[in-house]
Amino acid sequence: MTSFDFLSGFNNIDPKFILDAIDLMQTVEASDAEKEIMNMENYTIHKKRSVRRSVLVAAAVIALLCAMCVGAYAVNLFGIRDAVMGSQIVSDNYANGEYAGKKLADGMTISMQGCIGSPEYEASREFNAFLSAYEANGYNGDALHQPLGDWGEAHRRLYNGLYMETLVNKFLEISEKYELTPWDELYEGSGYASFCEIIGSDGFLTLESPSRQGVPDYRVWNDGSFSYGDDWSTGGEEESFCTVAINRRVKGSMSIDCLSLDDAHEYHEWSYTTARGETVSVYSGSHQFIVLYNGENAFISLISQPGDSLGDDEIKAYVESVDLSALDKIGHTNLPA
Repeated sequence: MTSFDFLSGFNNIDPKFILDAIDLMQTVEASDAEKEIMNMENYTIHKKRSVRRSVLVAAAVIALLCAMCVGAYAVNLFGIRDAVMGSQIVSDNYANGEYAGKKLADGMTISMQGCIGSPEYEASREFNAFLSAYEANGYNGDALHQPLGDWGEAHRRLYNGLYMETLVNKFLEISEKYELTPWDELYEGSGYASFCEIIGSDGFLTLESPSRQGVPDYRVWNDGSFSYGDDWSTGGEEESFCTVAINRRVKGSMSIDCLSLDDAHEYHEWSYTTARGETVSVYSGSHQFIVLYNGENAFISLISQPGDSLGDDEIKAYVESVDLSALDKIGHTNLPA
């Protein structure tokens, strides 16, 4: 499984396939192999790592399968708890071994748009609360195969989480309420050099040892938001590997990305200040870590692929290798035609 599978999932899937999958899940018991693929919320993914692999990233899928200090927000000092949107997540419900739709379960939903006090946080929290209840209540009796409407059809690649017209309408309603601008364009590509050219950066990664491997894949939206797949190796005799999604979400734009954890009690929270003076909040467990940076222009998250985690010192080394301040300062992007 690549980090695209992990974070992007539905983003490169036509919504009709999502609806077909829902239909199948309601009538067919999945095989053990299918359950392993679909069970994103259990974070039990294991994969033999290759030296070169394609890593497409778009931080939306867990949001599809799925605060609290305003003063701290204003000065860029916050903790993971300042990005928590709720204490429930949507999970599959089974009765007598048969799939019985969705249900709300204990867990933690973390914003990837901003922290409490920001319109981006509030909009994402409101939309995802609606989405969770909508799915858990069996879509309120709505027919699954709805037309998406003109706007939904035109933006289905950008917001594949909006797989029903009801969700499209709620998304637009919340965007207007919080005066946030939806994305209009999306470009997908691969390669670090081409990515830097598109976002107008001279470089934001340390490419020396510890090494980065493979050809990274990325998605860039018209406002400068992006998701970038980063393969990382710590080097040394006890070498560790990790695939990390580097996500930038521009303030003032509307996105619905969030991260849902069903094992939040196994994580520990801590903060770290880089040599560049960037204070980040870290949430790390035995099989995943999350790093959040609240910049002046964008909210940046570094999220490891489930099953890939590092020790605290290794996480610090990784964060040092990503110039978060440079990413925050990115201005206009030049999306290829």
